[in-house]
Amino acid sequence: MSLTDDLEIRSGGIIAVDTDHLRDAAARLAVLADDCDVLRSRLSELAGVLRDADVWAFVPTAEVTAAGAQAASLAGGVRSMAETYDLVELWIQIEVARSSDDSARVAVLAALSGQLIAAHPDAAARAAGEVAGWVVGHREGAVAQLGGSVGAFGYLMPGWSLRQAAGLVGSAVALLGTIAIDGVGRGAVAATPLRGDPRPVTVTPLTSTRGTAPTGLADMATRIPRDDARVRVEKYTMADGSTQFVAYVAGTQIGADADEPWDMQSNVELYTGSRSASYDATMAALEAAGAHPGDTVHLAGHSQGAMVASHVATSGVYEVPALVTLGDPVQVAVGPGTLSVDIRHGDDPVSALAAGGHPAAVGSADSFVAGRTSAASLVDGEMPMQPHALTRYVETAALLDRSSDPRMTPVRSLFEGLGQAVSVQVTTYGATRPS
Repeated sequence: MSLTDDLEIRSGGIIAVDTDHLRDAAARLAVLADDCDVLRSRLSELAGVLRDADVWAFVPTAEVTAAGAQAASLAGGVRSMAETYDLVELWIQIEVARSSDDSARVAVLAALSGQLIAAHPDAAARAAGEVAGWVVGHREGAVAQLGGSVGAFGYLMPGWSLRQAAGLVGSAVALLGTIAIDGVGRGAVAATPLRGDPRPVTVTPLTSTRGTAPTGLADMATRIPRDDARVRVEKYTMADGSTQFVAYVAGTQIGADADEPWDMQSNVELYTGSRSASYDATMAALEAAGAHPGDTVHLAGHSQGAMVASHVATSGVYEVPALVTLGDPVQVAVGPGTLSVDIRHGDDPVSALAAGGHPAAVGSADSFVAGRTSAASLVDGEMPMQPHALTRYVETAALLDRSSDPRMTPVRSLFEGLGQAVSVQVTTYGATRPS
């Protein structure tokens, strides 16, 4: 199976709409409608003068009237869009305030929401439709990967083939699974410390070499450890003597030994908000590489490593200008000082654990979520975990590197800045914990 070349880059959250721009567009359309009305009136006068003079000429009165009516209709529609998205944005802010136990802000925002609904009664239904569409949309990839679609539940046709029936069963399993994930509510994570005490873990340096800065996201993704190493730390010494670090964190080790920190136990602990041996091993590796509290550390990770990197980014120990995650089971609300590049596959069952992530965008203004969905499914012989493979994410990262989307400009600037280092020391670390 090959992934399609359809790459989506979005700002994250349910909506990514500037309602001020919508209102500006509506105002311009309204002015255009008024101008058309004035022109229609003058053309009507001209037509009358020509008739009185017994002169025939084509006067486009009907066309100008139609253009004015269309502009007025568009203006009304665009204003309705702005009202709808304003209401969705208010609902998002209410959920954020509620998750922070800010009851006073919830009350203020709820009052604003009520006022907006009272002024524009139809906006509530449209806003609810947008939210429902987003909820269904973030499930579609997982459902399709198992051979079906959300729409397959409408009816069951007599004489369906085994393949079609398998697709319906796959749809049911995937849809129920994503609904269950939504109910657990662990996918969208606030920037709060992990619970629990540090876990006993031993970190051992495996290799130490000179290196170079990554040239792009795909190059960065290929540096995530896939062998005996669990964490790769690059120490950059800049021309002014300052230092920066880039840490790459490995994904889950399936079938690992009992002393493996990157096991399913750590997965469950991190997903439920607890410290894990893999998290503490990553922090120990950074310390061993010379990173001190307050130092600049860029982070990248795949799968469990993405969860670890996300929690390191919000730990408050380091300054984290950039976080690159691939197939992250959660979406942690990193702060506005962090450029978050969140790469996800719509048919990746591990990424589906994030349940769509935060309804609002997270990270800096330059942050984005990017990804694509494969065309094949379980019914076609595609194994459920194949879309989660790091090699697949490297392919998607390469598409981003080739993209002309302007949101890639800050990412390229990051790599250009790292490329100015006078030296790069690369150390890989293995880790064990008491079995």
